[in-house]
Amino acid sequence: MIADQQPLFDSNIEMSGEFGRDWTPVSLNGPWSEVFGWSLEELLQTPFYKLIHAEDLQKTVELGAYTFTTPHPISIENRIRCKNGHYREILWDIFVTPGTDKVLVYIRDITKLKVERFLAQKSQQVAHIGSWSLDYSDLQVCWTEETYRIFGVHPDTFTPDFKNVFSFYSPEDVEELRLYYNTLPESARESDREIQIFKPNGETAFIRLTARVLKNNGVNVYLFGTVQDISAEREVKRRLVQAKEEAELASKIKTDFLANISHEIRTPMNSIIGMVDILSETSLTEEQRQYADVLSRASENLLRILNDVLDLAKLEANQLRFENIAFNVHDVIYRSVELVKHRIENKKLNLEVNIEPSVNTIIYGDPARIEQVFNNLLANAVKFTEQGTIQIHAHKSNQPQFIAFKVIDTGIGIPPESIPHLFRRFYQVDSSISRRYGGTGLGLSICKEIIERMGGKIEVNSVEGQGSSFNVLIPLSVR
Repeated sequence: MIADQQPLFDSNIEMSGEFGRDWTPVSLNGPWSEVFGWSLEELLQTPFYKLIHAEDLQKTVELGAYTFTTPHPISIENRIRCKNGHYREILWDIFVTPGTDKVLVYIRDITKLKVERFLAQKSQQVAHIGSWSLDYSDLQVCWTEETYRIFGVHPDTFTPDFKNVFSFYSPEDVEELRLYYNTLPESARESDREIQIFKPNGETAFIRLTARVLKNNGVNVYLFGTVQDISAEREVKRRLVQAKEEAELASKIKTDFLANISHEIRTPMNSIIGMVDILSETSLTEEQRQYADVLSRASENLLRILNDVLDLAKLEANQLRFENIAFNVHDVIYRSVELVKHRIENKKLNLEVNIEPSVNTIIYGDPARIEQVFNNLLANAVKFTEQGTIQIHAHKSNQPQFIAFKVIDTGIGIPPESIPHLFRRFYQVDSSISRRYGGTGLGLSICKEIIERMGGKIEVNSVEGQGSSFNVLIPLSVR
Protein backbone atom coordinates (compact mmCIF):
# COMPACT_ATOMS: atom_id res chain seq x y z
CA MET A 1 0.00 0.00 0.00
CA ILE A 2 1.22 3.50 -0.76
CA ALA A 3 1.77 5.53 2.43
CA ASP A 4 3.09 8.95 3.28
CA GLN A 5 6.45 7.79 4.65
CA GLN A 6 9.92 9.34 4.66
CA PRO A 7 13.23 7.43 4.81
CA LEU A 8 14.62 6.98 8.29
CA PHE A 9 17.73 9.05 7.51
CA ASP A 10 15.94 11.75 5.54
CA SER A 11 18.00 14.94 5.45
CA ASN A 12 14.81 16.92 6.05
CA ILE A 13 14.35 15.48 9.56
CA GLU A 14 14.80 18.36 11.94
CA MET A 15 16.30 16.72 15.02
CA SER A 16 18.09 13.53 16.01
CA GLY A 17 19.72 12.09 19.11
CA GLU A 18 20.70 9.08 21.17
CA PHE A 19 18.67 8.07 24.24
CA GLY A 20 19.06 5.57 27.06
CA ARG A 21 16.41 3.14 28.27
CA ASP A 22 15.13 5.70 30.77
CA TRP A 23 14.43 8.22 27.98
CA THR A 24 17.33 10.41 29.07
CA PRO A 25 19.21 11.86 26.09
CA VAL A 26 22.87 10.98 25.65
CA SER A 27 23.41 13.30 22.71
CA LEU A 28 21.18 15.70 20.77
CA ASN A 29 21.64 17.12 17.29
CA GLY A 30 19.58 19.89 15.72
CA PRO A 31 17.42 22.75 17.01
CA TRP A 32 16.06 21.00 20.13
CA SER A 33 16.41 24.16 22.22
CA GLU A 34 14.70 26.33 19.64
CA VAL A 35 11.77 23.95 19.33
CA PHE A 36 11.15 23.18 23.01
CA GLY A 37 12.58 26.27 24.74
CA TRP A 38 14.76 24.29 27.13
CA SER A 39 18.52 24.80 27.03
CA LEU A 40 20.62 21.92 25.70
CA GLU A 41 22.05 21.39 29.20
CA GLU A 42 18.54 21.11 30.68
CA LEU A 43 17.47 18.65 28.02
CA LEU A 44 20.52 16.43 28.48
CA GLN A 45 19.79 16.18 32.20
CA THR A 46 16.05 15.51 31.90
CA PRO A 47 14.47 12.09 31.30
CA PHE A 48 12.04 12.83 28.49
CA TYR A 49 9.25 10.79 30.05
CA LYS A 50 8.86 13.73 32.45
CA LEU A 51 8.11 16.00 29.47
CA ILE A 52 5.63 13.66 27.79
CA HIS A 53 1.95 14.57 28.11
CA ALA A 54 0.27 12.43 30.77
CA GLU A 55 -2.26 11.06 28.30
CA ASP A 56 0.52 9.88 25.96
CA LEU A 57 2.93 8.56 28.59
CA GLN A 58 1.76 4.95 28.97
CA LYS A 59 1.57 4.36 25.22
CA THR A 60 5.04 5.89 24.74
CA VAL A 61 6.67 3.86 27.52
CA GLU A 62 5.15 0.61 26.26
CA LEU A 63 6.23 1.23 22.67
CA GLY A 64 9.64 2.37 23.86
CA ALA A 65 10.15 -0.89 25.74
CA TYR A 66 9.00 -2.83 22.68
CA THR A 67 11.76 -1.15 20.67
CA PHE A 68 14.38 -3.29 22.44
CA THR A 69 12.60 -6.52 21.46
CA THR A 70 12.37 -5.94 17.72
CA PRO A 71 15.00 -5.28 15.06
CA HIS A 72 12.61 -3.01 13.19
CA PRO A 73 12.27 0.72 13.79
CA ILE A 74 9.00 1.95 15.25
CA SER A 75 7.18 5.26 15.11
CA ILE A 76 5.53 7.03 18.05
CA GLU A 77 3.43 10.19 18.18
CA ASN A 78 3.18 12.10 21.45
CA ARG A 79 3.09 15.58 22.93
CA ILE A 80 6.20 17.08 24.52
CA ARG A 81 5.95 19.90 27.05
CA CYS A 82 7.89 23.04 26.18
CA LYS A 83 9.47 25.32 28.76
CA ASN A 84 6.60 27.82 28.38
CA GLY A 85 4.11 25.10 29.38
CA HIS A 86 2.70 24.50 25.91
CA TYR A 87 2.88 21.14 24.16
CA ARG A 88 4.13 20.30 20.69
CA GLU A 89 3.07 17.29 18.63
CA ILE A 90 6.14 15.16 17.85
CA LEU A 91 6.67 12.13 15.61
CA TRP A 92 9.51 9.83 16.79
CA ASP A 93 11.26 7.31 14.53
CA ILE A 94 13.15 5.00 16.93
CA PHE A 95 15.49 2.06 16.41
CA VAL A 96 17.96 0.23 18.65
CA THR A 97 21.70 0.84 18.33
CA PRO A 98 23.10 -2.67 17.75
CA GLY A 99 24.96 -4.09 20.75
CA THR A 100 23.98 -1.28 23.13
CA ASP A 101 21.18 -0.25 25.49
CA LYS A 102 20.73 2.95 23.56
CA VAL A 103 18.32 3.98 20.80
CA LEU A 104 18.72 6.39 17.97
CA VAL A 105 15.81 8.79 17.44
CA TYR A 106 14.86 11.02 14.58
CA ILE A 107 11.99 13.40 15.31
CA ARG A 108 9.78 15.83 13.43
CA ASP A 109 7.62 18.57 14.87
CA ILE A 110 4.18 17.69 13.44
CA THR A 111 2.22 20.33 15.38
CA LYS A 112 1.43 22.27 12.21
CA LEU A 113 0.59 19.07 10.36
CA LYS A 114 -1.83 18.01 13.10
CA VAL A 115 -3.49 21.42 13.06
CA GLU A 116 -3.81 21.26 9.28
CA ARG A 117 -5.32 17.78 9.50
CA PHE A 118 -7.75 18.99 12.15
CA LEU A 119 -8.78 21.97 10.03
CA ALA A 120 -9.13 19.77 6.95
CA GLN A 121 -11.35 17.38 8.89
CA LYS A 122 -13.57 20.19 10.18
CA SER A 123 -13.69 21.79 6.73
CA GLN A 124 -14.89 18.51 5.26
CA GLN A 125 -17.63 18.38 7.88
CA VAL A 126 -18.74 21.93 7.10
CA ALA A 127 -18.69 21.36 3.33
CA HIS A 128 -20.11 17.82 3.61
CA ILE A 129 -17.17 16.58 1.53
CA GLY A 130 -15.25 13.42 2.31
CA SER A 131 -12.12 11.92 0.75
CA TRP A 132 -11.36 8.39 -0.38
CA SER A 133 -8.54 6.46 -2.01
CA LEU A 134 -7.93 3.14 -3.74
CA ASP A 135 -4.52 1.45 -3.93
CA TYR A 136 -4.31 -0.62 -7.11
CA SER A 137 -1.56 -2.83 -5.71
CA ASP A 138 -3.81 -4.45 -3.09
CA LEU A 139 -7.24 -2.83 -3.81
CA GLN A 140 -7.23 -1.36 -0.31
CA VAL A 141 -9.75 1.44 0.20
CA CYS A 142 -9.34 4.33 2.66
CA TRP A 143 -12.02 6.78 3.79
CA THR A 144 -11.87 9.96 5.83
CA GLU A 145 -14.21 10.53 8.75
CA GLU A 146 -16.65 12.63 6.73
CA THR A 147 -16.90 9.91 4.06
CA TYR A 148 -18.09 7.47 6.74
CA ARG A 149 -20.69 10.01 7.88
CA ILE A 150 -21.97 10.61 4.35
CA PHE A 151 -22.47 6.87 3.79
CA GLY A 152 -24.09 6.47 7.23
CA VAL A 153 -21.56 4.01 8.69
CA HIS A 154 -18.94 4.11 11.46
CA PRO A 155 -15.26 3.13 11.14
CA ASP A 156 -15.59 0.87 14.21
CA THR A 157 -18.21 -1.29 12.51
CA PHE A 158 -17.43 -0.89 8.80
CA THR A 159 -14.15 -1.33 6.95
CA PRO A 160 -14.38 -0.25 3.32
CA ASP A 161 -12.96 -2.50 0.65
CA PHE A 162 -13.30 -2.82 -3.11
CA LYS A 163 -16.32 -5.12 -2.69
CA ASN A 164 -18.48 -3.68 0.07
CA VAL A 165 -18.21 -0.06 -1.10
CA PHE A 166 -20.60 -0.99 -3.91
CA SER A 167 -23.27 -2.14 -1.46
CA PHE A 168 -24.45 1.47 -1.09
CA TYR A 169 -25.62 1.71 -4.70
CA SER A 170 -28.62 0.34 -6.55
CA PRO A 171 -28.05 -2.91 -8.49
CA GLU A 172 -28.48 -0.95 -11.72
CA ASP A 173 -25.60 1.34 -10.80
CA VAL A 174 -23.20 -1.27 -9.41
CA GLU A 175 -22.18 -2.79 -12.74
CA GLU A 176 -21.78 0.63 -14.26
CA LEU A 177 -19.64 1.76 -11.33
CA ARG A 178 -17.41 -1.30 -11.46
CA LEU A 179 -16.85 -0.78 -15.15
CA TYR A 180 -16.43 2.92 -14.48
CA TYR A 181 -13.56 2.41 -12.03
CA ASN A 182 -11.97 -0.34 -14.08
CA THR A 183 -11.93 1.72 -17.28
CA LEU A 184 -11.48 5.20 -15.82
CA PRO A 185 -7.69 5.08 -15.53
CA GLU A 186 -7.42 3.94 -19.15
CA SER A 187 -9.81 6.54 -20.55
CA ALA A 188 -9.30 9.65 -18.43
CA ARG A 189 -7.31 11.02 -15.53
CA GLU A 190 -10.25 12.74 -13.86
CA SER A 191 -13.99 12.19 -13.58
CA ASP A 192 -17.03 13.70 -11.92
CA ARG A 193 -20.50 12.17 -11.59
CA GLU A 194 -23.68 12.36 -9.51
CA ILE A 195 -25.33 9.21 -8.18
CA GLN A 196 -27.82 8.06 -5.54
CA ILE A 197 -26.73 6.01 -2.52
CA PHE A 198 -28.71 3.91 -0.03
CA LYS A 199 -27.61 4.04 3.61
CA PRO A 200 -27.91 1.08 6.03
CA ASN A 201 -30.60 2.91 8.04
CA GLY A 202 -32.86 3.06 4.96
CA GLU A 203 -32.20 6.69 4.10
CA THR A 204 -31.17 7.75 0.61
CA ALA A 205 -28.91 10.56 -0.52
CA PHE A 206 -27.40 11.97 -3.68
CA ILE A 207 -23.64 12.36 -3.86
CA ARG A 208 -21.14 13.92 -6.21
CA LEU A 209 -18.32 11.46 -6.77
CA THR A 210 -14.99 12.70 -8.14
CA ALA A 211 -11.93 10.62 -8.96
CA ARG A 212 -8.41 11.15 -10.20
CA VAL A 213 -5.81 8.55 -11.10
CA LEU A 214 -2.07 8.61 -10.42
CA LYS A 215 0.26 6.77 -12.75
CA ASN A 216 3.85 5.64 -12.42
CA ASN A 217 5.62 4.96 -15.71
CA GLY A 218 2.26 4.54 -17.36
CA VAL A 219 0.98 2.10 -14.74
CA ASN A 220 -2.06 2.97 -12.61
CA VAL A 221 -0.99 2.94 -8.99
CA TYR A 222 -3.43 5.07 -7.05
CA LEU A 223 -6.98 6.37 -7.40
CA PHE A 224 -8.28 9.05 -5.09
CA GLY A 225 -11.14 11.52 -4.97
CA THR A 226 -13.93 13.16 -3.02
CA VAL A 227 -17.53 12.39 -2.17
CA GLN A 228 -19.95 15.23 -1.45
CA ASP A 229 -23.48 15.00 -0.09
CA ILE A 230 -25.51 17.10 -2.55
CA SER A 231 -28.96 16.01 -1.37
CA ALA A 232 -29.81 19.45 0.01
CA GLU A 233 -28.43 21.14 -3.10
CA ARG A 234 -30.52 18.94 -5.38
CA GLU A 235 -33.62 19.58 -3.26
CA VAL A 236 -33.07 23.34 -3.51
CA LYS A 237 -32.68 23.01 -7.29
CA ARG A 238 -35.82 20.89 -7.48
CA ARG A 239 -37.80 23.47 -5.53
CA LEU A 240 -36.43 26.28 -7.67
CA VAL A 241 -37.42 24.46 -10.84
CA GLN A 242 -40.85 23.75 -9.38
CA ALA A 243 -41.25 27.38 -8.28
CA LYS A 244 -40.14 28.56 -11.72
CA GLU A 245 -42.64 26.29 -13.44
CA GLU A 246 -45.43 27.39 -11.11
CA ALA A 247 -44.52 31.06 -11.64
CA GLU A 248 -44.48 30.59 -15.41
CA LEU A 249 -47.86 28.86 -15.28
CA ALA A 250 -49.29 31.62 -13.07
CA SER A 251 -47.87 34.26 -15.40
CA LYS A 252 -49.40 32.52 -18.41
CA ILE A 253 -52.78 32.27 -16.70
CA LYS A 254 -52.59 35.96 -15.78
CA THR A 255 -51.51 36.95 -19.26
CA ASP A 256 -54.29 34.91 -20.88
CA PHE A 257 -56.81 36.39 -18.46
CA LEU A 258 -55.67 39.95 -19.14
CA ALA A 259 -55.80 39.37 -22.89
CA ASN A 260 -59.26 37.77 -22.74
CA ILE A 261 -60.85 40.21 -20.32
CA SER A 262 -59.43 43.30 -22.03
CA HIS A 263 -60.66 42.01 -25.37
CA GLU A 264 -64.10 41.23 -23.95
CA ILE A 265 -64.39 44.69 -22.41
CA ARG A 266 -62.98 46.51 -25.41
CA THR A 267 -65.73 45.21 -27.71
CA PRO A 268 -68.62 46.83 -25.79
CA MET A 269 -66.47 49.92 -25.15
CA ASN A 270 -66.13 50.46 -28.89
CA SER A 271 -69.91 50.20 -29.13
CA ILE A 272 -70.35 52.77 -26.36
CA ILE A 273 -67.92 55.18 -28.03
CA GLY A 274 -69.67 54.70 -31.34
CA MET A 275 -73.09 55.38 -29.84
CA VAL A 276 -71.76 58.48 -28.05
CA ASP A 277 -70.44 59.79 -31.36
CA ILE A 278 -73.84 59.18 -32.98
CA LEU A 279 -75.58 60.82 -30.03
CA SER A 280 -73.32 63.88 -30.32
CA GLU A 281 -74.49 64.38 -33.91
CA THR A 282 -78.16 64.61 -32.88
CA SER A 283 -80.00 67.67 -31.64
CA LEU A 284 -78.92 68.13 -28.03
CA THR A 285 -79.30 70.92 -25.53
CA GLU A 286 -76.12 72.56 -24.34
CA GLU A 287 -76.34 70.69 -21.06
CA GLN A 288 -76.89 67.37 -22.83
CA ARG A 289 -73.93 68.03 -25.12
CA GLN A 290 -71.71 68.63 -22.10
CA TYR A 291 -72.84 65.30 -20.68
CA ALA A 292 -72.11 63.59 -23.98
CA ASP A 293 -68.63 65.17 -24.12
CA VAL A 294 -67.84 63.92 -20.59
CA LEU A 295 -69.07 60.46 -21.54
CA SER A 296 -66.98 60.51 -24.72
CA ARG A 297 -63.77 61.53 -22.91
CA ALA A 298 -64.33 58.98 -20.16
CA SER A 299 -64.95 56.24 -22.73
CA GLU A 300 -61.82 57.13 -24.67
CA ASN A 301 -59.72 57.16 -21.47
CA LEU A 302 -61.09 53.75 -20.51
CA LEU A 303 -60.36 52.42 -23.98
CA ARG A 304 -56.75 53.64 -23.72
CA ILE A 305 -56.38 51.83 -20.42
CA LEU A 306 -57.80 48.66 -21.95
CA ASN A 307 -55.41 48.97 -24.89
CA ASP A 308 -52.46 49.35 -22.48
CA VAL A 309 -53.52 46.24 -20.57
CA LEU A 310 -53.93 44.27 -23.79
CA ASP A 311 -50.53 45.40 -25.07
CA LEU A 312 -48.96 44.47 -21.73
CA ALA A 313 -50.47 40.99 -21.98
CA LYS A 314 -49.14 40.60 -25.51
CA LEU A 315 -45.67 41.80 -24.48
CA GLU A 316 -45.51 39.37 -21.58
CA ALA A 317 -46.67 36.53 -23.81
CA ASN A 318 -44.20 37.64 -26.49
CA GLN A 319 -47.11 37.82 -28.92
CA LEU A 320 -46.66 41.42 -30.04
CA ARG A 321 -45.99 41.30 -33.77
CA PHE A 322 -44.54 44.05 -35.93
CA GLU A 323 -45.29 44.82 -39.55
CA ASN A 324 -42.58 45.90 -41.92
CA ILE A 325 -44.33 47.93 -44.57
CA ALA A 326 -43.70 51.23 -46.31
CA PHE A 327 -45.45 54.22 -44.76
CA ASN A 328 -45.30 58.00 -44.70
CA VAL A 329 -43.68 59.41 -41.56
CA HIS A 330 -45.48 62.74 -42.00
CA ASP A 331 -48.85 61.01 -41.98
CA VAL A 332 -48.06 59.19 -38.73
CA ILE A 333 -46.96 62.38 -36.97
CA TYR A 334 -49.94 64.44 -38.10
CA ARG A 335 -52.45 61.70 -37.22
CA SER A 336 -51.07 61.74 -33.69
CA VAL A 337 -51.26 65.53 -33.62
CA GLU A 338 -54.92 65.44 -34.67
CA LEU A 339 -55.76 63.22 -31.68
CA VAL A 340 -54.47 65.80 -29.16
CA LYS A 341 -55.18 68.98 -31.12
CA HIS A 342 -58.52 69.56 -29.44
CA ARG A 343 -57.01 69.30 -25.94
CA ILE A 344 -54.10 71.54 -26.92
CA GLU A 345 -56.54 74.19 -28.05
CA ASN A 346 -58.66 73.86 -24.92
CA LYS A 347 -55.58 74.40 -22.72
CA LYS A 348 -54.44 77.27 -24.97
CA LEU A 349 -51.03 75.67 -25.56
CA ASN A 350 -48.78 76.35 -28.52
CA LEU A 351 -47.97 73.50 -30.87
CA GLU A 352 -44.89 73.36 -33.08
CA VAL A 353 -44.17 70.59 -35.59
CA ASN A 354 -40.77 70.68 -37.26
CA ILE A 355 -39.85 67.94 -39.74
CA GLU A 356 -36.48 68.59 -41.33
CA PRO A 357 -36.31 68.20 -45.13
CA SER A 358 -33.49 65.67 -44.74
CA VAL A 359 -35.84 63.21 -43.07
CA ASN A 360 -36.95 60.41 -45.37
CA THR A 361 -40.66 60.74 -46.04
CA ILE A 362 -41.19 57.04 -46.71
CA ILE A 363 -39.64 54.45 -44.39
CA TYR A 364 -40.24 50.79 -43.61
CA GLY A 365 -41.68 49.67 -40.30
CA ASP A 366 -44.89 49.30 -38.33
CA PRO A 367 -46.83 52.58 -38.66
CA ALA A 368 -49.50 51.53 -36.14
CA ARG A 369 -46.97 50.82 -33.40
CA ILE A 370 -44.94 53.95 -34.12
CA GLU A 371 -48.14 56.00 -34.09
CA GLN A 372 -49.02 54.36 -30.74
CA VAL A 373 -45.73 55.61 -29.30
CA PHE A 374 -46.32 59.14 -30.62
CA ASN A 375 -49.88 59.12 -29.31
CA ASN A 376 -48.66 58.21 -25.84
CA LEU A 377 -45.81 60.74 -25.76
CA LEU A 378 -48.02 63.55 -27.06
CA ALA A 379 -50.87 62.68 -24.69
CA ASN A 380 -48.46 62.80 -21.74
CA ALA A 381 -46.98 66.08 -22.93
CA VAL A 382 -50.42 67.69 -23.10
CA LYS A 383 -51.57 66.10 -19.84
CA PHE A 384 -48.63 67.43 -17.80
CA THR A 385 -48.38 70.88 -19.43
CA GLU A 386 -50.62 73.72 -18.25
CA GLN A 387 -49.00 76.54 -20.24
CA GLY A 388 -46.32 76.97 -22.85
CA THR A 389 -45.51 74.90 -25.90
CA ILE A 390 -45.58 71.33 -27.16
CA GLN A 391 -42.94 70.67 -29.82
CA ILE A 392 -42.40 67.75 -32.18
CA HIS A 393 -39.08 67.51 -34.01
CA ALA A 394 -38.09 64.96 -36.63
CA HIS A 395 -34.53 65.12 -37.85
CA LYS A 396 -31.81 63.04 -39.38
CA SER A 397 -29.87 60.97 -36.87
CA ASN A 398 -26.08 60.83 -36.80
CA GLN A 399 -26.67 57.10 -37.18
CA PRO A 400 -27.80 56.69 -40.82
CA GLN A 401 -29.98 53.67 -40.13
CA PHE A 402 -32.21 55.65 -37.74
CA ILE A 403 -34.61 58.60 -37.71
CA ALA A 404 -34.59 60.79 -34.60
CA PHE A 405 -37.72 62.28 -33.04
CA LYS A 406 -38.26 64.54 -30.05
CA VAL A 407 -41.44 65.37 -28.14
CA ILE A 408 -40.77 68.41 -25.96
CA ASP A 409 -43.04 70.08 -23.44
CA THR A 410 -42.88 72.93 -20.91
CA GLY A 411 -44.79 71.01 -18.26
CA ILE A 412 -44.19 69.96 -14.68
CA GLY A 413 -41.00 68.03 -15.45
CA ILE A 414 -39.64 64.95 -13.69
CA PRO A 415 -37.59 64.82 -10.47
CA PRO A 416 -34.02 63.55 -11.12
CA GLU A 417 -34.43 60.61 -8.75
CA SER A 418 -37.47 59.38 -10.71
CA ILE A 419 -35.92 59.42 -14.19
CA PRO A 420 -34.09 56.03 -13.86
CA HIS A 421 -37.43 54.37 -12.99
CA LEU A 422 -39.68 56.23 -15.41
CA PHE A 423 -39.96 53.42 -17.97
CA ARG A 424 -40.74 50.72 -15.40
CA ARG A 425 -44.18 49.14 -15.56
CA PHE A 426 -46.79 50.69 -13.26
CA TYR A 427 -44.30 53.34 -12.09
CA GLN A 428 -45.60 56.83 -11.40
CA VAL A 429 -43.58 59.67 -9.95
CA ASP A 430 -45.85 59.91 -6.88
CA SER A 431 -49.39 59.07 -5.83
CA SER A 432 -50.57 62.66 -6.26
CA ILE A 433 -49.77 62.43 -9.99
CA SER A 434 -52.04 59.41 -10.29
CA ARG A 435 -54.85 61.09 -8.36
CA ARG A 436 -54.61 64.35 -10.30
CA TYR A 437 -53.84 63.17 -13.83
CA GLY A 438 -54.94 59.52 -13.82
CA GLY A 439 -53.27 56.77 -15.84
CA THR A 440 -51.98 53.26 -15.20
CA GLY A 441 -48.24 53.82 -15.29
CA LEU A 442 -48.03 51.45 -18.26
CA GLY A 443 -47.84 53.82 -21.22
CA LEU A 444 -44.14 54.71 -21.13
CA SER A 445 -43.04 51.18 -20.30
CA ILE A 446 -45.01 49.88 -23.30
CA CYS A 447 -43.49 52.60 -25.50
CA LYS A 448 -40.00 51.60 -24.41
CA GLU A 449 -40.60 47.90 -25.08
CA ILE A 450 -42.13 48.62 -28.50
CA ILE A 451 -39.25 50.86 -29.54
CA GLU A 452 -36.56 48.51 -28.23
CA ARG A 453 -38.15 45.45 -29.85
CA MET A 454 -38.06 47.37 -33.12
CA GLY A 455 -34.35 47.90 -32.55
CA GLY A 456 -34.63 51.53 -31.54
CA LYS A 457 -34.08 53.54 -28.38
CA ILE A 458 -35.99 55.99 -26.18
CA GLU A 459 -34.57 58.39 -23.58
CA VAL A 460 -35.79 61.30 -21.50
CA ASN A 461 -34.20 64.57 -20.40
CA SER A 462 -36.09 66.64 -17.89
CA VAL A 463 -35.82 69.52 -15.46
CA GLU A 464 -38.38 69.55 -12.68
CA GLY A 465 -40.74 72.52 -13.09
CA GLN A 466 -39.44 73.36 -16.58
CA GLY A 467 -40.46 70.49 -18.82
CA SER A 468 -39.31 67.26 -20.46
CA SER A 469 -37.89 66.04 -23.75
CA PHE A 470 -38.50 62.47 -24.90
CA ASN A 471 -35.95 61.47 -27.54
CA VAL A 472 -36.72 58.52 -29.80
CA LEU A 473 -34.55 56.70 -32.34
CA ILE A 474 -36.56 54.60 -34.81
CA PRO A 475 -34.85 52.28 -37.30
CA LEU A 476 -35.54 52.91 -40.95
CA SER A 477 -36.51 49.27 -41.36
CA VAL A 478 -37.90 46.97 -38.66
CA ARG A 479 -36.47 43.46 -38.87
